[in-house]
Amino acid sequence: MPRFRVLTAGLGLLALAPAADAQASSARWTCEASALRLTLLGTTLEPAVANVGPAPLTCRPDAVRVADTSPLPILLTASAVTAATAVQGPETGPVAAQQVLATGGIGALRLGLPAGDGTVPTELLTAETLSSAVAGGCADGAPRLTGASRVGGLRVLGRNVTTGGAGAAPLDLAVPGTGLRLRVARGEQVRTGAGRLVQRALHAELTLGGREVLDLVAGEAAAGADAVACPGREPAQATDPRLLVTSITTRRSRVTIRGRVVGPLAPRAADRRITVSRRVRGGRWVAAGHGLPRRGGRFAITVPAPHGARATVLRLRAKVRATARSRKVVTTSTLPRTVDLRP
Repeated sequence: MPRFRVLTAGLGLLALAPAADAQASSARWTCEASALRLTLLGTTLEPAVANVGPAPLTCRPDAVRVADTSPLPILLTASAVTAATAVQGPETGPVAAQQVLATGGIGALRLGLPAGDGTVPTELLTAETLSSAVAGGCADGAPRLTGASRVGGLRVLGRNVTTGGAGAAPLDLAVPGTGLRLRVARGEQVRTGAGRLVQRALHAELTLGGREVLDLVAGEAAAGADAVACPGREPAQATDPRLLVTSITTRRSRVTIRGRVVGPLAPRAADRRITVSRRVRGGRWVAAGHGLPRRGGRFAITVPAPHGARATVLRLRAKVRATARSRKVVTTSTLPRTVDLRP
């Protein structure tokens, strides 16, 4: 190649370098969580949020727990309102080496209306637990976002409702004798072309004569990949967040973790086994218990809480198939989760 062509090409690369550096520096994971958002006649209340701003924020650790929900309108009651975000991996290193997690949930929820002439039920819906989780990380050379929700003990207009799940058809019910209509979606997922996933455990809309009266979102989590460039080769230790925790509950010195393993599952039962580890002094991890996921990947594992402790840190690990076409298994794990053990 003639010398002037080499020089011209080199100058061209130098001209592009600042733009490339700027693009690399702008790469980030975003995450946010909201336990509960109620919009009533145009006024919005949101008692517990994590890492939330006017626009999606760079993911960072944040956690909010609200015990007193008395500021909420009398028609809504909620307990164990929590929202959290977390990041695992180097804080100042490559963004592609990070994993992010957002979780939002409620222990119990009741939505009703003031007592009227008897034609409008005082109870619109109730639920025993509502939670969602969204995780993000690199897999197979591309950003991957996965989400899951847990809906338990749901009753709508006095009737028991099955959990449904992602993709389940929303309920659209009319209240007899009134112009009220109640639309309820379970396990709602919203994906955008900008690489963002929003997962909602429950989304309820109440309308009167076609006009919105109330909009309720319970258990919302979101994460996004903003210009994240992932390496092409999959490492031996999978950074793909395929092990999702949707809820952690404590009772009588025991901790129950519920969640879902995102398939394809490992072919051997020994590989599918989920190990729950607890962090002890010195930063070491010790096994606290084990469990197996059901066929669809959902699991519930109960382990003893450390005696006399006010809190503990848990992590889950399991093996999954690398791809649907491969029998190779890789290890995936959750982010460390701090569990409040106080009664």
